Amino acid sequence: MEISSESRVALFHQVLISFFEQVIHEESSVIDRVDGFAGDVFFELKSTHLVFSLSGLHQLLFDESIVSYSEFKRSLYKGKFNASLAGLGLRVDVYRASGKVATSLYQLVSIGEVSS
Repeated sequence: MEISSESRVALFHQVLISFFEQVIHEESSVIDRVDGFAGDVFFELKSTHLVFSLSGLHQLLFDESIVSYSEFKRSLYKGKFNASLAGLGLRVDVYRASGKVATSLYQLVSIGEVSS
């Protein structure tokens, strides 16, 4: 039985929200996972914000053979992901813009916090 597109989007969002919750609660297993990751997901030294590219986040959290990068990226624009983040007091800001979504870096910050 195949799950619906809406169910897959909700599942992807839940994985992301859970990951971001673990980051803000500074869970050691997640911090170690990020620190050991060789892609574009890291903690910014000065602010300690989680910084990531979309492709890096996809590589860290999803198996490409199950969830393609394009499906992951499309899912971010569907559903209530930003509302769920806001419910946690969080938002995603641009950390370094490259002019393209795929190569820009983003950061996880608290709502109301001025990002640098």
